[in-house]
Amino acid sequence: MTVIGTQYSQPTVERSMLEAVIANIGIGVLVCEADGRVVLANDAALRIVEMRSDRILACSVFDIIPPPQGSELRAAFRHLSRTRWDDNAFHERTFGIGRRTVKCATYPIFSADGGMSQAVLVLQDITHDTEIAQAKTDFTWMVAHELRTPLTSLKGSIGLILGNAAGEASERVRSLLSIAQASCDRLIRLLDDMLDVAQAEAGALRLRLRVVSLDGCLNEALESLRQQADEKEIKLILRAMGEVPAVVADPDRIEQVVVNLVSNAIKFSPAHSSVIVKLKQVRGCAQIRIMDQGPSVPDADRRRIFEKFYRGEDGAERGTGLGLAISKAIVNQHGGRIYVRRRRLGGNTFVVDLPIPGEDELLRSAG
Repeated sequence: MTVIGTQYSQPTVERSMLEAVIANIGIGVLVCEADGRVVLANDAALRIVEMRSDRILACSVFDIIPPPQGSELRAAFRHLSRTRWDDNAFHERTFGIGRRTVKCATYPIFSADGGMSQAVLVLQDITHDTEIAQAKTDFTWMVAHELRTPLTSLKGSIGLILGNAAGEASERVRSLLSIAQASCDRLIRLLDDMLDVAQAEAGALRLRLRVVSLDGCLNEALESLRQQADEKEIKLILRAMGEVPAVVADPDRIEQVVVNLVSNAIKFSPAHSSVIVKLKQVRGCAQIRIMDQGPSVPDADRRRIFEKFYRGEDGAERGTGLGLAISKAIVNQHGGRIYVRRRRLGGNTFVVDLPIPGEDELLRSAG
């Protein structure tokens, strides 16, 4: 493997070591001047961008990356040039080059005076991973759709029998049919969750955005869970900490997130305890906190608990393992973030931060 590039002022030994490392790693590396001119490239990068070594040094990286990502990369260079070395700033984007899917991460290199002198682009060919992910998504869609139709029909037939459409049924038969109907409902919810996850992974999770007052979403979510809480004699408490500005969001999806989190909190909290939902403004975000008194999520599980089908090291899971993954996808698509913290006196706090929009965005959404 080789590295091609313009001459540097480093000592020969240092340059040789640098070239050896860059040449032998399995990912593409491009080094550019602050104006985008390519000054160094390894073989992996040449293969990914499909260019010959005698051409790439005459090019600007903004022309190598296909539109519109090339223009976006130019804007990223401008942004990175205004950062400092201790900001840990970088830009990451996925795009297509020919038949390849490429992940590109751009990192600034700073000179002694603190300004950005060059940039390193790390290119990864993720075509195979993307194809596998798409195949998994397609399979999930197919299975969920194929199973949902007969389950819906089965649930309807059971409902007709319970409604005496086929004659009076005995109490024993009605009891068994009620169990079957509840099982159908549970399976349909699971399939709906699978479809939501598949949509999120395919970037097809549709949001109907409008200006939303979050206290209304929270009230409706808690009311829908009141019976579940009453069965365990758990108090649901909503606390609005001051006046929180409206957000631009899909109210049904935000309510879905809150229902998922509060439902889990009820499930894992002991009887005769409380689940507290707080709403307040924190650093430009509308923050929703769901506090339970159940077993604390172990430190090792906290980062992975939002992965689909994830079970903790102790084998415990919150629901089907899909609710938290769906919640994370919904929050991410709103430009927010979701995470969990351990409470000092026991239990967990699940936190959802949603950005508070500027006046222009509010006016556009209201119009």
